[in-house]
Amino acid sequence: MAAQLTNEYVPTQWVDGTAPAINALHLNHLENGVKYATDGLIALEAYDMQGILDRLTALESRCTTLEGEVNTLQGQVTTLEGEVNALQAAPPSHTHPISQVVDLQTQLNSKPTVSWSRSGSNLYIDIAGS
Repeated sequence: MAAQLTNEYVPTQWVDGTAPAINALHLNHLENGVKYATDGLIALEAYDMQGILDRLTALESRCTTLEGEVNTLQGQVTTLEGEVNALQAAPPSHTHPISQVVDLQTQLNSKPTVSWSRSGSNLYIDIAGS
Protein backbone atom coordinates (compact mmCIF):
# COMPACT_ATOMS: atom_id res chain seq x y z
CA MET A 1 0.00 0.00 0.00
CA ALA A 2 1.46 3.34 -1.01
CA ALA A 3 1.89 6.06 1.58
CA GLN A 4 -0.59 8.89 1.23
CA LEU A 5 0.54 12.47 1.47
CA THR A 6 -1.09 14.46 4.22
CA ASN A 7 -0.41 17.85 2.64
CA GLU A 8 -0.66 17.08 -1.04
CA TYR A 9 0.30 20.09 -3.10
CA VAL A 10 -2.13 21.16 -5.80
CA PRO A 11 -0.38 23.45 -8.31
CA THR A 12 -2.03 26.64 -9.45
CA GLN A 13 -2.67 26.89 -13.18
CA TRP A 14 -1.23 30.19 -14.35
CA VAL A 15 -2.35 31.76 -17.63
CA ASP A 16 -1.09 35.19 -18.72
CA GLY A 17 -3.67 37.94 -18.32
CA THR A 18 -6.24 35.81 -16.44
CA ALA A 19 -7.05 34.86 -12.86
CA PRO A 20 -5.71 33.90 -10.44
CA ALA A 21 -4.12 37.11 -9.41
CA ILE A 22 -0.55 37.26 -8.19
CA ASN A 23 -1.24 38.11 -4.58
CA ALA A 24 -0.24 37.03 -1.07
CA LEU A 25 -2.70 34.13 -1.03
CA HIS A 26 -1.29 32.54 -4.19
CA LEU A 27 2.34 33.35 -3.43
CA ASN A 28 1.99 31.80 0.06
CA HIS A 29 0.48 28.73 -1.60
CA LEU A 30 3.66 28.44 -3.70
CA GLU A 31 5.90 28.98 -0.67
CA ASN A 32 4.07 26.32 1.34
CA GLY A 33 4.45 23.84 -1.53
CA VAL A 34 8.20 24.50 -1.76
CA LYS A 35 8.51 24.13 2.03
CA TYR A 36 6.57 20.85 2.01
CA ALA A 37 8.78 19.44 -0.76
CA THR A 38 11.95 20.59 1.02
CA ASP A 39 10.81 19.08 4.34
CA GLY A 40 10.15 15.79 2.56
CA LEU A 41 13.65 15.71 1.06
CA ILE A 42 15.21 16.53 4.42
CA ALA A 43 13.27 13.66 6.00
CA LEU A 44 14.52 11.26 3.33
CA GLU A 45 18.10 12.34 3.96
CA ALA A 46 17.62 11.59 7.65
CA TYR A 47 17.30 7.88 6.90
CA ASP A 48 20.59 6.08 7.20
CA MET A 49 20.59 4.68 3.69
CA GLN A 50 24.13 3.30 3.94
CA GLY A 51 23.26 1.58 7.20
CA ILE A 52 20.22 0.01 5.57
CA LEU A 53 22.35 -1.16 2.63
CA ASP A 54 24.96 -2.59 5.02
CA ARG A 55 22.28 -4.52 6.92
CA LEU A 56 20.83 -5.83 3.67
CA THR A 57 24.29 -6.98 2.57
CA ALA A 58 24.83 -8.73 5.92
CA LEU A 59 21.43 -10.44 5.60
CA GLU A 60 22.23 -11.54 2.07
CA SER A 61 25.53 -13.00 3.28
CA ARG A 62 23.79 -14.82 6.13
CA CYS A 63 21.20 -16.21 3.71
CA THR A 64 23.98 -17.49 1.47
CA THR A 65 25.63 -19.16 4.48
CA LEU A 66 22.33 -20.73 5.55
CA GLU A 67 21.70 -21.93 2.01
CA GLY A 68 25.08 -23.68 2.06
CA GLU A 69 24.30 -25.27 5.42
CA VAL A 70 20.91 -26.46 4.14
CA ASN A 71 22.58 -27.96 1.07
CA THR A 72 25.10 -29.75 3.31
CA LEU A 73 22.28 -31.14 5.47
CA GLN A 74 20.37 -32.25 2.38
CA GLY A 75 23.48 -34.10 1.23
CA GLN A 76 23.79 -35.80 4.62
CA VAL A 77 20.11 -36.78 4.53
CA THR A 78 20.57 -38.25 1.06
CA THR A 79 23.60 -40.22 2.26
CA LEU A 80 21.69 -41.53 5.29
CA GLU A 81 18.71 -42.47 3.13
CA GLY A 82 21.07 -44.45 0.91
CA GLU A 83 22.53 -46.24 3.92
CA VAL A 84 19.07 -47.05 5.27
CA ASN A 85 17.96 -48.37 1.89
CA ALA A 86 21.12 -50.51 1.66
CA LEU A 87 20.51 -51.95 5.13
CA GLN A 88 16.89 -52.70 4.30
CA ALA A 89 17.86 -54.42 1.04
CA ALA A 90 20.75 -56.49 2.50
CA PRO A 91 20.05 -59.97 3.85
CA PRO A 92 20.88 -60.52 7.50
CA SER A 93 24.61 -60.90 7.86
CA HIS A 94 24.41 -63.68 10.45
CA THR A 95 22.02 -66.57 9.84
CA HIS A 96 21.93 -69.99 11.51
CA PRO A 97 19.57 -72.90 11.15
CA ILE A 98 17.13 -73.19 14.05
CA SER A 99 18.76 -76.47 15.18
CA GLN A 100 22.07 -74.69 15.81
CA VAL A 101 20.29 -71.98 17.81
CA VAL A 102 18.54 -74.60 19.94
CA ASP A 103 21.83 -76.48 20.48
CA LEU A 104 23.52 -73.25 21.53
CA GLN A 105 20.72 -72.45 23.99
CA THR A 106 20.97 -75.98 25.45
CA GLN A 107 24.72 -75.58 25.94
CA LEU A 108 24.23 -72.21 27.62
CA ASN A 109 21.61 -73.66 29.94
CA SER A 110 23.99 -76.43 31.04
CA LYS A 111 26.79 -74.03 32.00
CA PRO A 112 27.38 -73.54 35.71
CA THR A 113 26.19 -70.36 37.35
CA VAL A 114 28.86 -68.38 39.14
CA SER A 115 28.03 -65.87 41.85
CA TRP A 116 30.13 -64.11 44.39
CA SER A 117 29.78 -62.08 47.54
CA ARG A 118 32.07 -60.20 49.85
CA SER A 119 32.11 -59.90 53.60
CA GLY A 120 34.77 -57.57 54.91
CA SER A 121 38.03 -58.65 53.28
CA ASN A 122 36.68 -62.15 52.41
CA LEU A 123 35.44 -63.02 48.92
CA TYR A 124 32.99 -65.93 48.55
CA ILE A 125 32.45 -67.63 45.19
CA ASP A 126 29.53 -69.99 44.59
CA ILE A 127 29.40 -72.24 41.50
CA ALA A 128 26.07 -73.99 40.85
CA GLY A 129 25.23 -76.48 38.10
CA SER A 130 27.55 -78.70 36.08
